[in-house]
Amino acid sequence: MSIPTDSNYQRCLDIANEVQRELHLALDWHGSMKSSHEGYAVILEEVDELWDEVKKNPKKHPECLANMRKEAIQVAAMAMRFVIDVCDREKEKPSYGCGGGTLAGLNGGY
Repeated sequence: MSIPTDSNYQRCLDIANEVQRELHLALDWHGSMKSSHEGYAVILEEVDELWDEVKKNPKKHPECLANMRKEAIQVAAMAMRFVIDVCDREKEKPSYGCGGGTLAGLNGGY
C-alpha cells in the first residue's frame, strides 16, 4: 500500500469534511434511521440517483460530473449515517441486534 501524497491526503480530508456536512444536513432534515431496512432503502435511493447521473453522456450533459460528485458525497454520508444510527445503536441493545458485530445479522431482529 502506498502512502498518500500531501495533496491526496488534503483532498481526502476535504472530501471527508463535505461528507460530514452532508451528514449533518441529513440529520437536521430527516432525523435518525429507525431500522436497518430504512437505512438500506435510503442508501439504495442515493445509489440510484448516482446511477442516473453515471448513465448520462458527459458530452450531452456537462453537469453530470458535478452531479455524480454530489451524489457520491450523499452515498458516503448515508453510509456513515447507517453506521451511526443502525450499527452503533445496535451495539447498545441486547446481543440479538448485529449478530456478533457483523452486518450479516442486521435484519435478523425484524
